[in-house]
Amino acid sequence: MAKSTLPSLVVGLVVVLAIVYIINIANTTGLVLSLNEKIEAQRPANLELIKLSDQTCSNCFDVSPVLASLKSNTKLKVVKESVVDVNSEEGKRLAAELNIENVPTVVVKGEFNKENVKALWDASWRIEKNGVLFKQPLPPYVNLKTKSTIGLVEATILNDSSCEKCFDFTNVLNFFGQSGIVIKDRKVVDYQSVEGKELARKFAINKTPVLIVTENVRQYPQVSQLWERIPLTEKEGLLIIDPLLPPYKDLTNNSIRGLVNAIFLNDTSCNDCYDVVGTNKQLLEGGGVVLAAEKVVDISSKEGKDLITKYNITKVPAGLLSPEMSEYITIAQVWSQLGTIEKDGWFVERNVDLLGTSKDLSNSTASK
Repeated sequence: MAKSTLPSLVVGLVVVLAIVYIINIANTTGLVLSLNEKIEAQRPANLELIKLSDQTCSNCFDVSPVLASLKSNTKLKVVKESVVDVNSEEGKRLAAELNIENVPTVVVKGEFNKENVKALWDASWRIEKNGVLFKQPLPPYVNLKTKSTIGLVEATILNDSSCEKCFDFTNVLNFFGQSGIVIKDRKVVDYQSVEGKELARKFAINKTPVLIVTENVRQYPQVSQLWERIPLTEKEGLLIIDPLLPPYKDLTNNSIRGLVNAIFLNDTSCNDCYDVVGTNKQLLEGGGVVLAAEKVVDISSKEGKDLITKYNITKVPAGLLSPEMSEYITIAQVWSQLGTIEKDGWFVERNVDLLGTSKDLSNSTASK
């Protein structure tokens, strides 16, 4: 009689079931682990934010925007936020721990190495063993090594009260302030004063007004490109900035340069012609040109006829501007698009069709 195979089949089935069970357990465990890893990866990093500052520096850079940017990021969760004075025991410990050189700054502790926040620490940050440090504060800031405040600018405007229409550097200082530059001290000195004469002698100044600022103004990145575009000299830690536009006072011959005389050559018989006074003054004011005097001359007058003959003017209305226009370098360089510069230095408009309806004197008809 044949032996029963039932027990061996049962045993085999049990083994197969056991193997399947083990595989299922392994797969389930792997799935759970994988799911947990994904959940953990998506969980916001728990971070502690510390604003480290010097309470004695009221003008120092405000790091609040840096903090606000971090707190608005959904990849992190702020579990603690504090303000620490660098002069306190905690502040000194923190500065030593993270090799902090300048304050104010922001220190980030906690899960700063979590994968989902690593991209936050760009070139503006420095990663240390125990935290992340914001390393690029704008001036003004306190250098902990020298115990000095970096970026407090001092400014002096040297002008000449005899030139009422000269370039005004006050607007430049206002621009600096709007750009975030902190002017610690500013003053205006008249060239005619003893102090003014001494400043001009000391720094070999030959025109006014000038702006004298401490060279630490270069530390402000928001105006870093400005210094290559404006006329200046550097001496004894100061920048001496020449007038950015005329008019200015030439101290070598005591004359005012850049005050322009304007003649507006008009034709009262041409009702359709453009407004030579209004149009030209708008153009000149837009280019920063300052007029010393202006007059309107009709082409029917003797002076008008003489001007037409002298400069061979063929289209009117037209503006004629004195040689002082050459002080406005930018306009002088593109004047050829509108007219000519005569041998005597006068600027004469000729392509007046660009300004509006004009009259062609060769055939006495208006052209548009």
